[in-house]
Amino acid sequence: MKKRVCMTLLLGMSLLISSVASARPASFQDTEPNNTKSQANVITAHAAVSGSFKTEGDIVDYFAFTAPKSGKLLIILQPVFTSDPYNLHLEDADKTLASDTADGSTELRRLVKLDVEAGKKYYIKVDPVEKPATHYNGYHLSTSYLQ
Repeated sequence: MKKRVCMTLLLGMSLLISSVASARPASFQDTEPNNTKSQANVITAHAAVSGSFKTEGDIVDYFAFTAPKSGKLLIILQPVFTSDPYNLHLEDADKTLASDTADGSTELRRLVKLDVEAGKKYYIKVDPVEKPATHYNGYHLSTSYLQ
């Protein structure tokens, strides 16, 4: 009886650990060049991205992902420094604008909820409100499905 209880507890713990581990987003670092859609860094739909604009000519970053399932995706863009607001643009592969925060706002945190279709490709474009970037401009971008 003790052996059966121990085995059941071990199985339960291993299932819990594997489910927690799979809940972590994949980590990415933006790599240049990614200034056009054709150069977009490929990420997953459940991702954590660290990005930056380090040079005067680097004024936009593109990321692409293919939705593995249909549902509502949450995309959050947060600057590293409070003095660096960003625009967040989302398009599907048909160039249909899904969402756009380029409203001239200096709001720092950008949050977008987007309905995505399984198998469809989407592009995320990040650009600083102030162009060209005059100093190191860093940001964190995260994507995840809402329950």
